[in-house]
Amino acid sequence: MQNKFGNLDYFPYLCKMKKCGKCGETKARSEFHKHPTKKDGLQSMCKECRKEYIRAHYQKNRGKYVGGNKDRRQRNREFVRDQKESGECLRCGEKRWYVLDYHHVDGKEESIQVIAHRGHSIKKIKEEIEKCVLLCANCHREVHYEMRQ
Repeated sequence: MQNKFGNLDYFPYLCKMKKCGKCGETKARSEFHKHPTKKDGLQSMCKECRKEYIRAHYQKNRGKYVGGNKDRRQRNREFVRDQKESGECLRCGEKRWYVLDYHHVDGKEESIQVIAHRGHSIKKIKEEIEKCVLLCANCHREVHYEMRQ
């Protein structure tokens, strides 16, 4: 692109337009997502082309994505179960893992089950468990009842 100062291709951040690397159309800079490592701070593909690329990539690799999520969820469920099996209710001593709940001591941030289901890392789950105590379902309800009184 030319102007009275010469070729603006050497100074892309001064230009209000950018050419898409995929479709070749010249579009407004607002039509490109940000990218911190690029010279001009923008993706090389416009938002439209990027959306198409991501959709096609997902369809091509769908099995890998879906399978990976299932594996992570299963791994997380097993980890949470193992943690419960090795613990007991802090109040009454109940040891049956399937009746134990995690109670956040300093106010609830995020449910352990939700974090596990979303496929977060074991490290993140451990960090959240450290903020909790194990209580059986009955004691957990009593604690919340007492907190409301």
